[in-house]
Amino acid sequence: WEVERDIPKAVKWLTEASNAGHGFAAYNLAMICRGGAECVEPNPQLSFEWLLYAAQLNCGLAQHYAADCYRQGSGCSPDLSLAHAWYSMAVSQNNGLSDKEKNRADTKRKAIETELSSEQMAEAREHFRQLLEAF
Repeated sequence: WEVERDIPKAVKWLTEASNAGHGFAAYNLAMICRGGAECVEPNPQLSFEWLLYAAQLNCGLAQHYAADCYRQGSGCSPDLSLAHAWYSMAVSQNNGLSDKEKNRADTKRKAIETELSSEQMAEAREHFRQLLEAF
């Protein structure tokens, strides 16, 4: 199929699908907002909001990249405890994430563990517990 590229129409339909609870649509909106497109200015904060929403809808890619955002402070304040919790979600859930991506997320989670104090690690475990309860 050949389809003409139409970013405004794509944003409209992705927004509608996201609002109906489709995590991968919200993830795609996040990516459009992150890098910008023809009619969309880059907006890291809005990108992060869509990414977090997609992660909460159990989109594995969004869980992994939400963790990256918390780790780097991209679109949000840096928070290694929350990054660790979201990497844990990405690794532990049946969320469509490939084994290769799960291994990458697990490697990043283990790297963070070397940076966290015991109090921060306890906080990360609590965040993870709360996320699991929400699912």
